[in-house]
Amino acid sequence: MVAAELRPIGIDLLYPTPSTQQLQEAFKGRSLRDLPSPAAVIDRAILEVNCYQMLENCQALDISLRPHTKTHKLQVGETTKDVKFVVSTIAEIEGLRETLLNKKLQGKQINILYGLPLPPSACTRLASLAKELGPQTISVLIDHVDQLNESERFLQLSGQPLQVFLKIDTGYHRAGLDSNSQGFSNLLTYVSSLQKSGSVNLVGLYSHAGHSYGSNSNNEALEFLLTELEELKKAAHKAITILNEAFFPKLTLSVGATPTASSIKALLEDVPSSRSDSVSKLQRLVSRINQDFTLELHAGVYPILDMQQLATQAMPLTTSDVALTILTEVNSLYPHRSPPEALIAAGSLALGREPCKSYPGFGIVSDWGFPPSVTTQGKRKEMRSGWQVGRISQEHGILTRDPEAFELEDGWPLDLEVGQKVRIWPNHACIAGAMFGFYLVVDSRLEGREDEVIDVWVRWRGW
Repeated sequence: MVAAELRPIGIDLLYPTPSTQQLQEAFKGRSLRDLPSPAAVIDRAILEVNCYQMLENCQALDISLRPHTKTHKLQVGETTKDVKFVVSTIAEIEGLRETLLNKKLQGKQINILYGLPLPPSACTRLASLAKELGPQTISVLIDHVDQLNESERFLQLSGQPLQVFLKIDTGYHRAGLDSNSQGFSNLLTYVSSLQKSGSVNLVGLYSHAGHSYGSNSNNEALEFLLTELEELKKAAHKAITILNEAFFPKLTLSVGATPTASSIKALLEDVPSSRSDSVSKLQRLVSRINQDFTLELHAGVYPILDMQQLATQAMPLTTSDVALTILTEVNSLYPHRSPPEALIAAGSLALGREPCKSYPGFGIVSDWGFPPSVTTQGKRKEMRSGWQVGRISQEHGILTRDPEAFELEDGWPLDLEVGQKVRIWPNHACIAGAMFGFYLVVDSRLEGREDEVIDVWVRWRGW
């Protein structure tokens, strides 16, 4: 019975994906203008810069990075001794298997955190992965005592204790426990008993500042990070007091979200006086935390970015920093409407239905594929075409005027043609990307070949 349970139904059976080799044979070397759409396109040049910037941010604070899996090999770099990820699905861990085994052969320490509070149904697949990858390679989030009912089973299946992060709510109110609650104290007491029995190993505490998407400046994002650090430090000290066990290792405190993680770039720049207090407080706080705990930063969408991240203004960004675009085609024109509109074959199933606080639409059309100048009275800004996705339904997207594209309100012509390919920056890259089975990769550094597909990356789909 146990042997059968160690062969869980996983990604290979449930979620078949196209062959990478077949996709590369079909797409590599071809121009985006000649390809079927909608399609998801990633500019590797932009993505690499974003990944390296986050690694520099962490180096500036002398803390480690736990990326939320997006573009895994670029996110961890080549020189880091630890390879740590947080994932949203078990399918992502299964997709990472080969990469992780190779990193182990290189002498790297690996650890993957399943980023949702543990459901019982996940135990078998996670235990199978832990058995294959080795001790202390798979961690889980816990915010309820009943989630630990699977710890003994995990130990039996994998031969190792369940590695646990306690999920702390520091203001987002999506998941996690308030460190002042009785539930947090009860959970710690139960974890202590399971650690003594050998079925659980407490690794650390984890929080996610998803509410930092409401930031409107670098300083606001830094303040969100400061609050998260203070709250997690307080929770960790309370945990030590309740546990009061000499055998507990140095706890890891894992904090972050893309706006707060990006705001750290202020440490690498000449800081204006309005931000200097927050930057100094951050440096002092991180230094104090590092004395008692191991601090790590997690973030997800930063390699790709999107219109939501630009709206937070956590760091100076423009649309030229967004690596993902959705390639689509103009199906029809409506010049009789006032103002004129157009139809594209990309609605909620290609772009998602995520709003953005900075404008009332679902994506911004870039100036790719447009003439060098589409207006004689206005100056184009931020590589925007003058169109945005103003309305969407399932497969339909309605292009409407983008009032932020030009410095002047006049001189906005109907400059589209039926059959014209356009590229759109989505509001939420994670959701838009999930609509597609693979990404077409281009590289804007290749002069004269900027639109050529140089690679195809297959997504890990499913759960």
